[in-house]
Amino acid sequence: MGTITRKGVEPYKKIWIVNLKRAQNWPRLENLHTPSQMQSTIAYNTAALAVLTLVEWRGYPSLFAYFRNLRNSSPEDAFYRAFGSRLNDFEKQFKPF
Repeated sequence: MGTITRKGVEPYKKIWIVNLKRAQNWPRLENLHTPSQMQSTIAYNTAALAVLTLVEWRGYPSLFAYFRNLRNSSPEDAFYRAFGSRLNDFEKQFKPF
């Protein structure tokens, strides 16, 4: 299996965008913080698109750093250390399409 590069993210983003455009009421990213909030396919698609956007924005090393940082800090601090931005700022700026 090959690795996915930033350019390789684009086909996946297009698939997620098509899926979300079919939905009528997709959730806002800031409403997807807990597992119970992530139970619908639409929520999963929105979250997946956000992850792909982060990979395009900062690359896979930052994504991996985020998960490593979660071991020793809150999700908000881990996000800031990995991506150089506050989580709530990213949520406000996130536009899936």
